[in-house]
Amino acid sequence: MAIVKTYHFGHATVHIADDAYRDASREEIARRVQHMLDVAGEILYNAQMRELESLCHADSSNFAEQA
Repeated sequence: MAIVKTYHFGHATVHIADDAYRDASREEIARRVQHMLDVAGEILYNAQMRELESLCHADSSNFAEQA
């Protein structure tokens, strides 16, 4: 197994090994890439939702203090 490509996504590192794709068809590679994109999108979406929830919570706390 040889690492042929390394990607960095925020705090995550992804290593692509040549044996992971050596015998895969183009369709299978496309499916794997789409799955990786779907997972990354879900991670980013969840991070944004957590940030939004914390901002909304902070705003509601400030509103309660002013009342």
